[in-house]
Amino acid sequence: MAYVQGGRCPKSCGNYTSNGFLKMACNGGLNQMRVAICYMVIVARLLNLTLVVPDLDKRSFWADPSNFEDIFDARHFIDSLRDEVRIVKRLP
Repeated sequence: MAYVQGGRCPKSCGNYTSNGFLKMACNGGLNQMRVAICYMVIVARLLNLTLVVPDLDKRSFWADPSNFEDIFDARHFIDSLRDEVRIVKRLP
């Protein structure tokens, strides 16, 4: 689901204006979630969207209450992709 709203990238991205936000929820097993996150990064890059750290589905596959930050290093995720796509932890 994309939320269209203007956004500015940090100084590391230069003069960057976003076409909106891309927010999604990942479901399935850990590998399916990882693949969905990779696709989400690609779509955000191609459409010039600001990516919102994804929500992990807690009901449809495994009843695990973990959040993105519990499984992945969110700071590293954001920092490692900073030259490719802007990523925020939540919608402003």
